[in-house]
Amino acid sequence: GTIQEITKDLVSISDLGPIQSPQLIGSASRRSGSLQTGGVLLEEILFIRSDISSQDLYWGQLTQLYKSLNEDDIVLGIIEQQFSKQVQTKKALEHELAGDFHKALEQYNEATRLLDQHTAWPNGDPSAQESEFWENGRFECFSKLLKWGDISDNLIADVAQQLHPTQQPLVPQPTPKELE
Repeated sequence: GTIQEITKDLVSISDLGPIQSPQLIGSASRRSGSLQTGGVLLEEILFIRSDISSQDLYWGQLTQLYKSLNEDDIVLGIIEQQFSKQVQTKKALEHELAGDFHKALEQYNEATRLLDQHTAWPNGDPSAQESEFWENGRFECFSKLLKWGDISDNLIADVAQQLHPTQQPLVPQPTPKELE
């Protein structure tokens, strides 16, 4: 049969076994160069198995695969419909997809700053998936802008925070003005 028929048969099995891991599907798809097949599998899981508890993880991996395929409109649609509550997320992604990594980084930094300050959000608190998207977006922008020192500083601060969660970060997060 076709890939879609095989995927539907695979997804309809009650115990999905190893394909319960969206990260495994995304990673295997990227490593094998089978981005479209991974996307189809993730879509089928989402649409056929609506009872799965970790849908955000599947949507996140699907977004990454579509981003790798340069399907910008699809990426923006998924982000907006599935886990974006905050205006900074949409603006950052629009700037990033347009190649304006400076403005995207400003939006990602603003969103993480507001989160760190425990700001009251007008659209409700951001999901863990959305805040993870901001962190990943920041690193993507740092990489595109060749800001290797910022990547290093942020990784050191993240590790230190994980090792000692009650202490202040060793390296402060940069503000948008510091990045100019």
